[in-house]
Amino acid sequence: MSDQDQYHLPGSLTAGTATVATQLLLSPTTINKWARTGTMPAYRVGQSWIVFRRELDAWLASTATDNSGSEPSPTLQEMLADLPPYLRLAEAAQVLRVSTATIATLVARQ
Repeated sequence: MSDQDQYHLPGSLTAGTATVATQLLLSPTTINKWARTGTMPAYRVGQSWIVFRRELDAWLASTATDNSGSEPSPTLQEMLADLPPYLRLAEAAQVLRVSTATIATLVARQ
Protein backbone atom coordinates (compact mmCIF):
# COMPACT_ATOMS: atom_id res chain seq x y z
CA MET A 1 0.00 0.00 0.00
CA SER A 2 1.47 3.34 -0.95
CA ASP A 3 0.94 6.79 0.53
CA GLN A 4 -0.79 7.67 -2.74
CA ASP A 5 -3.83 5.59 -1.70
CA GLN A 6 -4.08 4.05 -5.14
CA TYR A 7 -6.07 1.09 -3.80
CA HIS A 8 -8.59 2.99 -1.68
CA LEU A 9 -12.02 4.08 -2.68
CA PRO A 10 -14.05 6.71 -0.84
CA GLY A 11 -15.97 5.10 2.00
CA SER A 12 -13.48 2.27 2.50
CA LEU A 13 -12.57 1.10 5.99
CA THR A 14 -9.02 2.42 5.78
CA ALA A 15 -7.24 5.41 4.34
CA GLY A 16 -3.64 6.32 3.69
CA THR A 17 -1.97 9.50 4.82
CA ALA A 18 -2.54 11.29 1.51
CA THR A 19 -6.30 10.80 1.77
CA VAL A 20 -6.40 11.86 5.41
CA ALA A 21 -4.29 14.92 4.60
CA THR A 22 -6.65 15.91 1.80
CA GLN A 23 -9.73 15.47 3.98
CA LEU A 24 -8.26 17.48 6.86
CA LEU A 25 -6.73 20.12 4.58
CA LEU A 26 -3.26 19.41 5.95
CA SER A 27 -0.02 18.33 4.36
CA PRO A 28 0.83 14.61 4.11
CA THR A 29 4.03 15.45 6.01
CA THR A 30 1.96 16.62 8.98
CA ILE A 31 -0.21 13.49 8.92
CA ASN A 32 2.88 11.26 8.66
CA LYS A 33 4.41 13.08 11.63
CA TRP A 34 1.23 12.66 13.68
CA ALA A 35 1.15 8.96 12.77
CA ARG A 36 4.84 8.48 13.61
CA THR A 37 4.58 10.25 16.97
CA GLY A 38 1.30 8.58 17.97
CA THR A 39 -0.63 11.86 17.96
CA MET A 40 -3.33 10.26 15.82
CA PRO A 41 -4.30 6.59 15.50
CA ALA A 42 -2.41 5.01 12.59
CA TYR A 43 -0.69 1.74 11.81
CA ARG A 44 2.57 1.13 9.98
CA VAL A 45 2.27 -1.23 7.01
CA GLY A 46 5.61 -1.63 5.29
CA GLN A 47 6.79 1.91 4.63
CA SER A 48 3.31 3.43 4.67
CA TRP A 49 0.77 4.39 7.29
CA ILE A 50 -2.90 3.42 7.28
CA VAL A 51 -5.70 4.88 9.33
CA PHE A 52 -8.96 3.14 10.15
CA ARG A 53 -11.79 5.54 9.39
CA ARG A 54 -13.71 4.72 12.58
CA GLU A 55 -10.63 5.41 14.69
CA LEU A 56 -9.97 8.64 12.80
CA ASP A 57 -13.57 9.80 13.29
CA ALA A 58 -13.40 8.98 17.01
CA TRP A 59 -10.06 10.77 17.35
CA LEU A 60 -11.35 13.84 15.55
CA ALA A 61 -14.43 13.92 17.78
CA SER A 62 -12.27 13.60 20.91
CA THR A 63 -9.99 16.44 19.85
CA ALA A 64 -12.81 18.83 18.93
CA THR A 65 -13.07 21.72 21.34
CA ASP A 66 -16.25 22.06 23.31
CA ASN A 67 -17.21 25.70 23.64
CA SER A 68 -20.41 25.09 25.59
CA GLY A 69 -20.69 27.43 28.54
CA SER A 70 -17.85 29.62 27.37
CA GLU A 71 -17.61 32.68 25.18
CA PRO A 72 -18.80 32.20 21.61
CA SER A 73 -16.10 31.54 19.04
CA PRO A 74 -14.95 34.67 17.21
CA THR A 75 -16.04 35.13 13.63
CA LEU A 76 -13.53 34.98 10.81
CA GLN A 77 -13.67 38.77 10.44
CA GLU A 78 -12.90 39.19 14.15
CA MET A 79 -9.95 36.80 13.95
CA LEU A 80 -8.52 38.57 10.91
CA ALA A 81 -9.13 42.13 12.15
CA ASP A 82 -5.71 42.51 13.79
CA LEU A 83 -3.74 40.99 10.92
CA PRO A 84 -1.95 43.05 8.29
CA PRO A 85 -3.44 42.96 4.78
CA TYR A 86 -0.63 40.71 3.52
CA LEU A 87 1.12 37.87 5.30
CA ARG A 88 4.37 36.11 4.60
CA LEU A 89 4.20 32.38 3.96
CA ALA A 90 5.34 31.47 7.48
CA GLU A 91 2.92 33.96 9.04
CA ALA A 92 -0.03 32.57 7.08
CA ALA A 93 0.96 29.05 8.11
CA GLN A 94 1.08 30.09 11.76
CA VAL A 95 -2.30 31.82 11.62
CA LEU A 96 -3.94 28.84 9.90
CA ARG A 97 -2.01 26.30 12.00
CA VAL A 98 -0.70 24.38 9.00
CA SER A 99 2.73 23.84 7.54
CA THR A 100 4.38 26.31 5.19
CA ALA A 101 4.34 23.53 2.58
CA THR A 102 0.54 23.43 2.81
CA ILE A 103 0.32 27.19 2.28
CA ALA A 104 2.74 26.99 -0.67
CA THR A 105 0.62 24.24 -2.21
CA LEU A 106 -2.57 26.24 -1.77
CA VAL A 107 -0.97 29.32 -3.31
CA ALA A 108 0.41 27.30 -6.23
CA ARG A 109 -3.08 25.90 -6.97
CA GLN A 110 -4.48 29.40 -7.47
